[in-house]
Amino acid sequence: MSTKLKSPDNLPNKPGVYIMRDDTDTIIYIGKAKNLVKRVKSYFREKLDRPKTQILMSHFDSLEYIVTNSEKEALILEATLIKKHRPRYNVQLKDDKRYPYVKITSESFPRLVITRNVTKDGIYFGPFTDVGSVKQTVKFLKSLFKIRTCRNMDGPCLNAQIDLCYAPCDGKISEKEYSEIINKIDLFFQGKYSTIVKNLKEEMAEAAKNEEYEKAAVIRDQIASIEEIMEKQFVDLVDDDLDQDVIAIAPSKNEVVVIIMPIRNGKIVGRDDFLMSGSQYDSSSEVLFAFIQQYYGYNRHIPKQILLDEDIDEKELLEDWLSDLRGNKVHIKVPQKGVKLRLVKMARKNAEIIQHQKKKMENA
Repeated sequence: MSTKLKSPDNLPNKPGVYIMRDDTDTIIYIGKAKNLVKRVKSYFREKLDRPKTQILMSHFDSLEYIVTNSEKEALILEATLIKKHRPRYNVQLKDDKRYPYVKITSESFPRLVITRNVTKDGIYFGPFTDVGSVKQTVKFLKSLFKIRTCRNMDGPCLNAQIDLCYAPCDGKISEKEYSEIINKIDLFFQGKYSTIVKNLKEEMAEAAKNEEYEKAAVIRDQIASIEEIMEKQFVDLVDDDLDQDVIAIAPSKNEVVVIIMPIRNGKIVGRDDFLMSGSQYDSSSEVLFAFIQQYYGYNRHIPKQILLDEDIDEKELLEDWLSDLRGNKVHIKVPQKGVKLRLVKMARKNAEIIQHQKKKMENA
């Protein structure tokens, strides 16, 4: 980071992040740029058209910058710094500490826990806005796959005695076998239910072939339980098996409601809603960009396709970054017809209903 500057004159012609402060040295805005000097100079014009820029610059006192190797690196750094400093004039995904995550711990024999603190260890899923539902899901998975719940593996406990745990503490399951069970739980939270069922059916056939009938019966019950959940909870709407997230927004004066509906194997598998604060001076495009940047930047499953209710600027930059995270190409699309358009309209309707309910509660 450089020394504090009062103007953009000495900024380099390179990609990076700029950090604006007020006269109390508080960070008020963080932005990214493909070219720092060109981007920051736009704030210092005689006539500023956007109300947000006018207000921001009325509080501006100094700025700093960090040079990055590419615009994509600037995008990542910007998201990290916004989450850390939470500047007043940035659009922000509201503090998701109120929402729980599900964590697969990084132990030799991992546990499945609900937490509100995301650290660098383990695998995280979420955040989940329906706390009751996620508690039921975790309880179901623990009993279904008989994974350990104890903090310390200090001998067989009651769960092992009543056949609710494979008792790795007593050497009754190998680390490799246990890891295969954890992989099924990972697939479950990714929404890959058909893959789990397919793998379980193969394991059941192998167990029966080896005359391990008790094991085959346990797997049969696991298959039945997962298929029952799939049948009861998931809406079949999509005409293909693409891995997708559907995102739509409902703006208001101070906050924007964002709905995200994950679709796995052609089925809607849930719905989460979030609030974006500091958005009163930003366009829908900017809010959507900020949401995608901040939402997928932290321990999320990256889908193959993201469907939006309207187009966004710098879409290619986000696609490039998300593709790196996923490991293969990610597409961001605004559907114009068919089932995908229906899905986007459904998400938007859900967002509008939540926004309406929120306003009623505020005015009550």
